[in-house]
Amino acid sequence: MPRPGVPDRLRTGWAVAALLAGACATEPPPAPPQMSGATVAPLPSNVLGAVARVTVTGADSVRARFRREGEAVDEVTPAVPAVAATEGILLLGLHSEAAYAVRVEAFGPGGRAEGAALPRVTGALPAVLPVIRTVGTDPSPGYVAFASGMYGLVIDNGGRIVWYHRFPNGPGLNFMPLPNGRWAARPAPAVSGQAPRWVQVDPDGRVLDAVGCADGFIARPHDLVREADGSWWLLCDEVRTLDLSPHGGRPDARVTGTAIQHIGADGTVRFRGSAFDHLDITELPAAQRNGETVNWTHGNALTRDGGGILVSFRNLDQVVRIDTGTGQVTWRLGGTGNSFMIEGVEGRPFAGQHGVRIDAAGRLLLFDNVGKAGDSRVERYVLDPARGVARLEASWGLAPSVEGTLAGSVQELPGGRVLAAFGSGGRVVEFGPDGQPAWWIEGSLGFVFRAQRVLSLYAPGVGLAR
Repeated sequence: MPRPGVPDRLRTGWAVAALLAGACATEPPPAPPQMSGATVAPLPSNVLGAVARVTVTGADSVRARFRREGEAVDEVTPAVPAVAATEGILLLGLHSEAAYAVRVEAFGPGGRAEGAALPRVTGALPAVLPVIRTVGTDPSPGYVAFASGMYGLVIDNGGRIVWYHRFPNGPGLNFMPLPNGRWAARPAPAVSGQAPRWVQVDPDGRVLDAVGCADGFIARPHDLVREADGSWWLLCDEVRTLDLSPHGGRPDARVTGTAIQHIGADGTVRFRGSAFDHLDITELPAAQRNGETVNWTHGNALTRDGGGILVSFRNLDQVVRIDTGTGQVTWRLGGTGNSFMIEGVEGRPFAGQHGVRIDAAGRLLLFDNVGKAGDSRVERYVLDPARGVARLEASWGLAPSVEGTLAGSVQELPGGRVLAAFGSGGRVVEFGPDGQPAWWIEGSLGFVFRAQRVLSLYAPGVGLAR
């Protein structure tokens, strides 16, 4: 009997729905994923990695579980689309000379399936790699990356090397994570006379060409910025022959200044800026501008600031902000062209600085190499360009003091922490929110241009500030 008050069109719709439901009820549930041909092989360039491959049907994602012999807990890789399983599931951070059991897991509409255990024994680390010891019971999570000799290295908080890559000519000054989940380095060219270029390295060790400077300029190995659209901001060496005789120099001096270029993913130059257009040679001390060649500005750091980009000019003891829309200098901090009244500082604020970074609140962090002789430090300045005021908010050093006259870096970490490399001072230290060392690498590593924390070996530049 029809329900009272129910229109015929709704009764008809329910009848159709009931028929469809009945039809669906007779369909079998989806089958669980099926796997075949599973293998696990070493990475060619890194004994601390492996790659598992499998043919899978009925799955939308796969991952690998791996356990070192004698341990009770599995490590798990990030999941990847099932279609990538034949190309490989990357396993990273393995111990050297260790036996592992690897199992591939597949997930799909029909549930989960797990493959049989696959054995894998890792090889020995290259003998030339350093033995690293760390101190401190309160480090930030993750890993620390830096260049060492011919290698880019990543260590865990205990000092164990968990990833490495050997560059035929070394990585250059820098080995740094990128926000696209790769590593970057600017090694010396393989062929003499070629212009050096930055390269990208995938977590599996594959090297991809990245970018070099346009206009015949030389890409500096100190820093670069990669944007989300695949474009790059680069520091470049521009050389001009100038008559410096009016300034105590030679009439035919070869002067190297820093140029800034923004290179699109398609190779087009979106922005050009040159120190020659904005700064004066007399900002360099007289004793440094009287040779045949003059290293004038020595740009060593780049950091984005909304519609601008900040450049650190080490030889001028100065940080300069350039408006990337107009190409004009909007302010300078430090050096002879200083735009700010600087509070909390007696004398010059910093000198020979490296690793300049700025956050959204206008707080500028840098490594002050020689601002206070023999006592290199991390410093944070709060900038108010509208008022022309900069204030030294915090300063962290070591006791006994360490002098790193060359190189160095800083990285802002969550919870008010900062990771610093002391360059030629040979120290890598994480300062806690109280400004005291919370974790450090024991002894001297020698020259460390930059050290950076990463959260994941699989996506190294994701999730933390540069």
